[in-house]
Amino acid sequence: IGPSSGTPVKWSTSSTARAVTLTTAKLRVTVSRPDGAVTFADASGRTILAEEANGHRLTPATVQGERTFHVQQVWKANAGESLYGLGQRQEGKLNVKGYDFDLWQRNTVVEVPVFVSSRGYGILWDNTAPSKWGDIAPFEAVPPDALVGVKAGTPAVRGFEGTIVAP
Repeated sequence: IGPSSGTPVKWSTSSTARAVTLTTAKLRVTVSRPDGAVTFADASGRTILAEEANGHRLTPATVQGERTFHVQQVWKANAGESLYGLGQRQEGKLNVKGYDFDLWQRNTVVEVPVFVSSRGYGILWDNTAPSKWGDIAPFEAVPPDALVGVKAGTPAVRGFEGTIVAP
């Protein structure tokens, strides 16, 4: 496959003290100068996708003796939006928005780090390392002293009823 002979996309850039913007006939990509946050908008200025404030990080790390980085990127959720993809999973979820997944290849789970939105865009997370989707906080046990009035319940409530008091 060689280069396309299609019409080149016309684009322009503009720059202010607060942001740098690349504009085409259909898309505007703005990078905030203070924090580097990226926002994608359509030609009318309606936000398609935007990073959370401080929504990206490169944290130095050592993995198997090699110096590298842990990468994190957080996007603002759009109300009413559905997200589809991430490969062949066994959870039976079509819309992956709001779920937490470990993204690494194993047995019957085939990870494809691509998702598409019901709003018409898609993202490829071009990363060969094991990744996490959703809440990346590690699992933590609930301390016994945070359990108040817990008693046996029904399987519908996973076996217990009661109150958990967050510290």
